[in-house]
Amino acid sequence: LYAIKNLATLMERPAVLQEAVFQRLFEQAEIAQFNREELKSYLESQKDFWDLFAVTETAEKKGRAEGMAEGMAKGRAEGMAEGMAEGMAKGREEGRAEGMAEVFRTMYRKGMSVEEIANITSSSTEDVNKAISSAN
Repeated sequence: LYAIKNLATLMERPAVLQEAVFQRLFEQAEIAQFNREELKSYLESQKDFWDLFAVTETAEKKGRAEGMAEGMAKGRAEGMAEGMAEGMAKGREEGRAEGMAEVFRTMYRKGMSVEEIANITSSSTEDVNKAISSAN
């Protein structure tokens, strides 16, 4: 109330009136004293500021949206490539294992013992037994 009552006579703001709310009050009081030309100039500069702010804000939002879309597309592509690579590696491994199992079964049918097959193929007797028993 003191600030409002004595606004016209205050030359400097007292230390007590340095908070943001009082700064806003004093700014509005200064604007209220503008003549027509000063007010027109002030309003135009304020409009320019808000126009620039809106353009900048729009550009930032568009940039964020484009960046997010690009990041998501890149992430999807990398995920798909990684998934395909893992799938191919798993498929090759399963193919090798099935191929070895078929070799074990063929050798066993030709009369070789499990120990001989394991020794020749550098495999364990358990792997050989598992392959042979899965065929039956």
